[in-house]
Amino acid sequence: MVLRIIVKLIILIIFSFSAIFAQNSNILSNFRIGLVEYEPGDWNSDQTALAELLHFIDINTNIPIININRDVELKVKIGSNDFFKTKYLYMTGHGELRNNGAWKGIKFKKDEINALRTHLLNGGFLHIDDNYNFDKTFFSEMKKVFPEKEWVVLPHNHNIFNIYYTFENGLPKIHKHDNKEPKALALFHGNKIIALYTLETDLGDGWESDLEHERITGYKLDSSKREEALKMGTNILIFALNQ
Repeated sequence: MVLRIIVKLIILIIFSFSAIFAQNSNILSNFRIGLVEYEPGDWNSDQTALAELLHFIDINTNIPIININRDVELKVKIGSNDFFKTKYLYMTGHGELRNNGAWKGIKFKKDEINALRTHLLNGGFLHIDDNYNFDKTFFSEMKKVFPEKEWVVLPHNHNIFNIYYTFENGLPKIHKHDNKEPKALALFHGNKIIALYTLETDLGDGWESDLEHERITGYKLDSSKREEALKMGTNILIFALNQ
């Protein structure tokens, strides 16, 4: 409890100061997330997820964050100038099982492998939210980026689950997928998490607008599930900023 209060005070002080500085110097300093565009795959599968998450963060924290209408406004290509300028990156997508039993999904080019490694080892943070079966190709591709590293499952008492909102049982279950337990897997560089993979939860499914969710699925997501997803997304961002 005391730790959460301290974190909130730190966030308030840091971002209040940055907002005053930006106002006085006429500099746009609003924080933004980069939606990673890749080939092949549906990199923009939840088209309003980040827009809704940013709106929630804007209302419920003191972080001066950019507001958008559609996620596509945040797209960045791996290795581009915008990619390296954006410290907080988000990636999502699906895996597709072909008739021959092979999985179709993300495939990094050599220059993308180098760009990802360089950026994540020099202050970048990547959150990957599995929209369903994205893991079937992602982990093998990520092994090309960091062949020396292994993913670690975060325990329920990790600070990422308590830094702003409290999740006593760890990562919340938003979408059923294969009805397995949701997991948060982290890639570390020293003591710092440089990449976080959220599996069997589909946070982006919970973030997207009711209208978008109903258009895609035919039904409206339970409001408590949506709130859980938005709160967990807020925790991840705040944790990444406070490392």
